[in-house]
Amino acid sequence: LSIFSTGGTVNSIMDERKHLLLVIGYARISVKCKRQGSKLQRRGKKLRQVLHFSLCTFRFFMSRHSKWAQIKNQKAASDKKRGKLFSILSKRISIAAGSDKNSDTNAALKLAIDKARGANMPSDTIERAIKRGAGELQGQGIIEEVIYEAYGPGGVQFIIVSSTDNRNRTTGNIRYILTQREGNLSGAGSVMWNFERGPDGYTPQTTLEIDKETGEKIDELKKALEEDEDVEEVYTNLASE
Repeated sequence: LSIFSTGGTVNSIMDERKHLLLVIGYARISVKCKRQGSKLQRRGKKLRQVLHFSLCTFRFFMSRHSKWAQIKNQKAASDKKRGKLFSILSKRISIAAGSDKNSDTNAALKLAIDKARGANMPSDTIERAIKRGAGELQGQGIIEEVIYEAYGPGGVQFIIVSSTDNRNRTTGNIRYILTQREGNLSGAGSVMWNFERGPDGYTPQTTLEIDKETGEKIDELKKALEEDEDVEEVYTNLASE
């Protein structure tokens, strides 16, 4: 019919048919691509949802882990500080009990026990410290107080109060800490002349001003000394203290 209506030849009809087939083919391909594109979009959306959920879950657990790690570190620091305090108080009790283990007649022992109880030290630990001071525990050395005098960076004076059952060990440890941080042990009386002992420890009569860099070195030295298990207190003649 189109041949007669358009006056076209057979060849032109064939060309139109090929063109029509090409158009139909392109249309089919376009529809197929759109379908596949829609499928890919759905898959992409689902993948994004999965990734978003995974990221949120990861962030949630990481925040919980970070919080738990922070709590764990804080607890470890608190336990360490508490252990050091108990060690000091226990040694104080042992030293006081060396002369008399009866707290009713020994004021120093009663004071040491009251401080230990105030820090919530267990009763059995207190009793063990008393027995050790009285020499009633086999294989346990006698605890004694040892006071060291030293100089640190910038000529800063140090009074280091310790309690130990092994003077040689403690002396070696303190000497090592000092020499590693520009300090050194000094002889008896070389520093003590400038300090007065009172209820709250040692107070310097004259003080020393230092620069920021030296102050940082002093802080580092004090921290290292205080971390030693036998050291109880560290005093200096710094003006800022």
